[in-house]
Amino acid sequence: MISYKVGLPHVQKSSSSLVLYILAFANFVVGMGAFVVIGVLTPIASGFQIDKAEASWVLTSYALVYAFTSPILVAVTGAFDRRRILMIGLAIFLLGALAAALAPSFALLLVARAIMALGGGLITPIAASMAVAMVDPTLRGKALAKVFGGLTLAQVLGVPVGAWLGYAFGWQTAFLGVIALSALGLVLVLQFVPVGIATAPTTLKTLVSAFEHPHLIVAVFFTALFMGGLYTIYTFLGPLLEARYSLTRDGITTILLIFGAGAVVGNSIGGFLTDRIGPNTTLIGLCISQIVIMPLLTFPPLPLYPIA
Repeated sequence: MISYKVGLPHVQKSSSSLVLYILAFANFVVGMGAFVVIGVLTPIASGFQIDKAEASWVLTSYALVYAFTSPILVAVTGAFDRRRILMIGLAIFLLGALAAALAPSFALLLVARAIMALGGGLITPIAASMAVAMVDPTLRGKALAKVFGGLTLAQVLGVPVGAWLGYAFGWQTAFLGVIALSALGLVLVLQFVPVGIATAPTTLKTLVSAFEHPHLIVAVFFTALFMGGLYTIYTFLGPLLEARYSLTRDGITTILLIFGAGAVVGNSIGGFLTDRIGPNTTLIGLCISQIVIMPLLTFPPLPLYPIA
């Protein structure tokens, strides 16, 4: 097991790179678990004999619990070793996925999703703080990009694969995949992520002080509204494709794969535009593009090709 203190001269670059990839994998697990339900909304609705709008609570419940508990959990655990809390987060996430796969009712599935959100709310921010603490300040941007790349990869590959499995073998199969990935993540963190990584301390006082700055509040609400609009479409993309274009397992999986690939390209374009024309202009342009594109996806009877 690797053990070192950040900043000591014997830390090898290869070891740091390995840990960053493991942290990225932890984020991949979270992304897979959070978003996999998007691809299996119809199988879940059919399994519990509910409508698809009601079934969407499997994502809404996760998002609400994550949003309200993640900052608090990270703050109250700020005095504890980050590796230990990361492992606790993965263990909670695994238990939540197990409960979801075994849920005999939709109500208990929502409870299981809430448990998963508690674990995910610990994993992603802690992985980010560890990544920042491990590298030289000039490399923090690249380190964060690598770690958060796990979430993007989950959207590109995890959601389509989960959708295919869910349609082919039942929605529970998608959660079984999340269980396996969570277990693997726990093993990797235990074996290769070091103890004693000195991250910036966080407390409830730190959390409260963030709301004393109006510009931070505006940034939070902007992000919430923008991403909320995007993921509203993403959540119901499968049912929309079924209803309008009569797509089944393979067609829906393909469109979800294209959507994920578009997210990767969009991230790259967004970074390029931010460097060239500035963040404010880029964000305004993105908002305008979403205002134009989203109605086109839903109202006019467009053929499948431009939708993809």
